[in-house]
Amino acid sequence: MQISRHGRAILRAAFAFSLLALTSLPAILAPGAASAEERAPRSYRDFVEAIKLRRFHEAPAAERDQLRLLYKVSPARSKDGPLVLTIGGAHPVQLTPDASGSIEIPYDAALLAENPPVRHNLPEGEKLSLSLDLRPRLPDGPDIPYDRLMAAISQANGAIRKEAGMLSMFVPSLDRIVLAYPPSAGAAGGAVATLGAGAGARSWHTDKDGKIVLPLDKSLLGKGLALHLSAMPADIDFGD
Repeated sequence: MQISRHGRAILRAAFAFSLLALTSLPAILAPGAASAEERAPRSYRDFVEAIKLRRFHEAPAAERDQLRLLYKVSPARSKDGPLVLTIGGAHPVQLTPDASGSIEIPYDAALLAENPPVRHNLPEGEKLSLSLDLRPRLPDGPDIPYDRLMAAISQANGAIRKEAGMLSMFVPSLDRIVLAYPPSAGAAGGAVATLGAGAGARSWHTDKDGKIVLPLDKSLLGKGLALHLSAMPADIDFGD
């Protein structure tokens, strides 16, 4: 389910300054089918370094623990079918894009030690492009500390400013979380997010598209409030 395209566009635009050299990657990955002309595939260690996956996971937890780092891939499929990214080795890992065209690449100590090759299945000569796609982490359960949920916004905005550098003043800040449910959830009796309890409780309902938009309200931070979800969302993203 693809949501909040504008929110992710803000993130990708900011990170693009540091990924200009990676927007076209014919040499980072070799096609899956070997040929005499094929260059050696990129090793896992080199790959995670090139796409800044190592940098993300080695940052302090307070800067990233409420974020997921995915990669928007292009093309997400070829004439032969969906893109498949394969991390080889003793236990190969095959990754395919989700409905929004993004993949989550594992950062794993065992893979770093083994350092297997990384390949894709695009036809010979076709380029694979990657761009960073930060998203909030899906809640583990229906009761979520409000501060923890909204920490994803401050962490993402911090990442944007760090990558954009002097240009960060031109990049708008994210200020809301969007929970996405199946479209049917927009009907009567759809999902509800309730903050707090008693007379002071606030509630948000799914709209006609099955989304609940939760704006960041800094006056509510630090009060120990919990958000209760009547149903778990199918996806979560930053909003416009």
